[in-house]
Amino acid sequence: MAGDRQSPSGTSFDPSPQFCISAVERQLPLTVTGRCWFAPVAVGMTFDTVASKETGAWAPAPCRLRVEEISVWEHYMLAELDQEWSARLVLHGDFPAGLVPESVLVAQDCPTASSWERQGRLWVRRQP
Repeated sequence: MAGDRQSPSGTSFDPSPQFCISAVERQLPLTVTGRCWFAPVAVGMTFDTVASKETGAWAPAPCRLRVEEISVWEHYMLAELDQEWSARLVLHGDFPAGLVPESVLVAQDCPTASSWERQGRLWVRRQP
């Protein structure tokens, strides 16, 4: 489960859930490894943007990739992933052209992103 405080990701996409790709393992089913940059990334959510760094700035492009499976250490299945873990994601959708190592998958339309606010150097989840 994601914590109530998160460090900034270093991208302009906070507080949207993000997954930084370290490797594309397979194209069918699309399987990537990497690390969550902002929490949570959850089974069932859809990444709507893929961004790669071009000329020092993030270049976003649309995509539609649904998270089907999250696993850590190749054996443990999770429903939700926070920024403390590296993991493997199995995704459903068309392979986006900009998906390469060091690109970032972003869920900009994620409703849970509105529950975060920036307080100093940390993002903090608003209390109900």
